[in-house]
Amino acid sequence: MNAQRIFLLGALCCALPLTLEARHENESAIKTETNINALREAAEKAGLVLGGDDGRTVVEVRDNEITVVHIPDGVTKIEDNAFSRCSSLLSVTIPDTVTSIGDFAFYNCHRLARVNLPGSVTSIGRGAFLHCYNLGEITIPASVTKIGTRAFRGIKSVRVFTAEQ
Repeated sequence: MNAQRIFLLGALCCALPLTLEARHENESAIKTETNINALREAAEKAGLVLGGDDGRTVVEVRDNEITVVHIPDGVTKIEDNAFSRCSSLLSVTIPDTVTSIGDFAFYNCHRLARVNLPGSVTSIGRGAFLHCYNLGEITIPASVTKIGTRAFRGIKSVRVFTAEQ
């Protein structure tokens, strides 16, 4: 009888850490899902559609007549062509969670005058700001290691500054 009790207690002791670990993983998954849902809600309010493998990529804009965009904190990438042909876009605020701006992301945003590139950005894709005629000044952070061809082509009088760390 004593041997059976020891065996059962041993089985319970071994099962307990596994149960706690599984519970912790579930709580992490719920917290991550809650964060993604909050990010989706913020993006929806800003008129943006999120996608990508992790759900943290701006893939398109709901309204091509949008004038001001504040990309929500938590977005990590601006997808290829995400804002292309938003001809009314004047200003974009990019959070410091964004690391990559895709090819032709702001292509033909003729009225775009102001963009802040945070120090988290490491890559600016091909033609990212192609034909953004009114873009007058842009600071490229020192964190940027790749700038695609024609990234700033067609801009009439841009002054590009490189920020030092």
